[in-house]
Amino acid sequence: MQGWSQALLKRLAAAIRISTGVGAIAGAGGAAVASELGGIPIEAASSLIQSSELSALECGDRERLLNALSMDGRPKVRRSVAMALGYFPIRPGQNSDQPHRRLACDPVDTVRGAMGWSLRTSLGIMASADRTALVVDWTTDRDPQIRLAIARALHAPFDAIGVTTALACLVEDSDPGVRLVADRAAAVRAQRRFAS
Repeated sequence: MQGWSQALLKRLAAAIRISTGVGAIAGAGGAAVASELGGIPIEAASSLIQSSELSALECGDRERLLNALSMDGRPKVRRSVAMALGYFPIRPGQNSDQPHRRLACDPVDTVRGAMGWSLRTSLGIMASADRTALVVDWTTDRDPQIRLAIARALHAPFDAIGVTTALACLVEDSDPGVRLVADRAAAVRAQRRFAS
């Protein structure tokens, strides 16, 4: 992993915890840490994000680290963060979806695309009640990029209470891009039901 170790990851996580305040996952401190992390070469940052050692961090430390890196100015790093987020469930109501939301609205298509894949994967490993809460929350969000991200994620073969209603809402969305993706997701889900 190009010299990165568990000890370094723990030191980075501790520095982020101190800079952002215990329990704070975003804010001015997170942006300051992101600019400091910007000095890490892209290849090293990507290796750090994709390492198995990342999952060994405590949940809060991992969230702070990924949140800080989701603010990195380099698209390749943000894309790596988006991909890594898919390996961990999202805890609705605890602001743990902030990096997901930020990357779902990223100005770079490849970052948004990676976040779409990641959201599908995260939803698949979440508890059913949490999955339902997240689907409802993102379906009713004011930002069309967030609604587009959840419409993309609803292509995945997971089940949750409210998915059918969420898709019905998204198919009638005011944004034509959201409607198009929701139509496709509804068609894919209908094919799966018909095939089984």
